[in-house]
Amino acid sequence: MRISKKTYPQPVLAIWTDDIGDSSIECDVDVEWDRSYYYVNYTCSLENESISELIRKQCAHFIIHVECGKTLFRERYKIDAGDFADNRAKGRITIPASKIKDRTEISIVVCTSSEVPGYMPAGMHSDYGNKSFRLENGDFVAVWQTYKFDLYQDYDPIRKAESIISFQRDKERETGEITVDVGIDKLTAYLPRETHRIYSDLRADKSKEDIILSMLGVPILMEGLLFMKEGIVDDGGVDISSYRRLKWFRSLEKKLNDMTIDITCEESMFVVAQKVFENPCKRAGAACEQLNRGEF
Repeated sequence: MRISKKTYPQPVLAIWTDDIGDSSIECDVDVEWDRSYYYVNYTCSLENESISELIRKQCAHFIIHVECGKTLFRERYKIDAGDFADNRAKGRITIPASKIKDRTEISIVVCTSSEVPGYMPAGMHSDYGNKSFRLENGDFVAVWQTYKFDLYQDYDPIRKAESIISFQRDKERETGEITVDVGIDKLTAYLPRETHRIYSDLRADKSKEDIILSMLGVPILMEGLLFMKEGIVDDGGVDISSYRRLKWFRSLEKKLNDMTIDITCEESMFVVAQKVFENPCKRAGAACEQLNRGEF
């Protein structure tokens, strides 16, 4: 159920219409989660004595409708009249993590839960004259809007570069440049056969881990950061759900948010990559010094 700007047979309180004046409805929703559940936190307030009276008499209720097209989950949650005090309701809805994924829409309305004859809400527009309305069970008397959330739980905290970067042998080429694919769940570098052999030999030696990260991991991460920045800027920061289908994107986005880094304001992806991997170039230099001294 997606709320749209439309007209209804009966007067409905909404921010885009003057059906009912000197009244207001305001709602706020945010979503938190852990490994097991999503938590929908809501705050709803309503200023209209007629509609508030319907809620107090349990003839109408705030309804929070949650719908996920990916999992086909669709559920209505009724806010009890007892939770609506001083024209305000605040609470939390808990949803198992397996029920919703990717784009999820949350809509808020006030609708009747029984027949209401002779409905003439306070503030009803003068165009209605003295007309009264007979409301059926489920008719809207107030609507807010539809919130859209891109919900994913399977981001990786990026404790190691391998969580978002994969090195694969390019089966088509013996030599040449390394190519990077940003369109799959990990930033995947394809190494020509000979380069992959050298990489595999180096990787077998744990003392060279930071050197490899500095040589290969940083520039590959820069490709991902540049892809992320250009995508967000091109879309105006409005809707990047198509990018969040990529696991590396979600993980990197979470990492940048935790570090309070706004990728759109950063000029150097090299600097950002070093911050994400916690200064690997310095660690690589220290590793080279230790190798030269024969300490490994």
